[in-house]
Amino acid sequence: MSLPSSLKRRIISLSQSDTDHKDVRPEEEYDRQKRILKTRYQALSELEKCLVLSLTAAVILVVIQFFWIAALQYEVALLKEEVHTQQTRLTQLEQASQKHNNLLYSTYESMEDLNKKWHDLHFRVLENTWKLGN
Repeated sequence: MSLPSSLKRRIISLSQSDTDHKDVRPEEEYDRQKRILKTRYQALSELEKCLVLSLTAAVILVVIQFFWIAALQYEVALLKEEVHTQQTRLTQLEQASQKHNNLLYSTYESMEDLNKKWHDLHFRVLENTWKLGN
C-alpha cells in the first residue's frame, strides 16, 4: 500500500524532521522517518512494546467510541424529531375524534328529539282517529 506523494509531504511537514532541505524528495524523507520509527520500536523492551501497543489500542478504541457516540446522538436527534411529529399527529387525531364524538352526540340528540316528535304526532293521530270514531 503506497501513500500519495501529497500525503507524504503533509506527514513530513507535521513531523519534527532534522532535514529541512528542499532538495530531499518527500518519498525518501518519508521512508527515512518510517525506518527510524521501526528501529526505535524494535529497540524497545517487551514491556515498552506492550505499553505502546496498549496505548495505540486505547487510542483506537477512544476514536471508535467517539464516532459511535456521535452516530448514536444523531439517531437520538432523529428519534426526538419523529416523536414530536407523532405527538402532533396524535393530538390532531384526538381533536378529530372529539369533533366526531360531538357530532355523533348531536346527531343522537336530534334523533331522540325527532323520535319524541314522531311519537307525539303518532299519538295525536291516534287520538284524533279515536275521537272521529266515536
